[in-house]
Amino acid sequence: MARITVVNDYPAFLEMMDAMLGSAGHEVYGFDGQAASMREISDTRPDLMIIDVAVKEEGTTGWDILALAMVDPTLREVPVIVCTADVIQTRERREELDRLGNIRVLEKPFSADELDAKYRECAHRAIGDDAVEASLAMLRDLDRLPDVRPLCALLRGQSAG
Repeated sequence: MARITVVNDYPAFLEMMDAMLGSAGHEVYGFDGQAASMREISDTRPDLMIIDVAVKEEGTTGWDILALAMVDPTLREVPVIVCTADVIQTRERREELDRLGNIRVLEKPFSADELDAKYRECAHRAIGDDAVEASLAMLRDLDRLPDVRPLCALLRGQSAG
């Protein structure tokens, strides 16, 4: 089955996703959105990522992780399910998510059937060049994070020094 990487800041949610997806035969990798590095996430070589974009407001957010994933050469073509209880912000950013590519929104609370339906939708949509451009636009907000400043500069064609 699929390798699925889940990014969320609640251990109970990560355990629930591991149980739901693992019981369906998937290989599940769970990461605390505040502690995980993009390298760790990328190293899982996922077939699907499930990212809670409402991961804490301090430090790296789920939106940051999503933007970085969309420009990472090993992750940018991986389908993403944005899973969040923050339906207002997610609905406000719907156009932006559509431009990013193969992304589906799953609002909490959800059922196993809803999760499966989103998984199937993701599997049938291809990512395009516009998705990479939209991701780069999201990176404008990442300069506040010291560990990604060199990446932001590099992606913008500036010297990382």
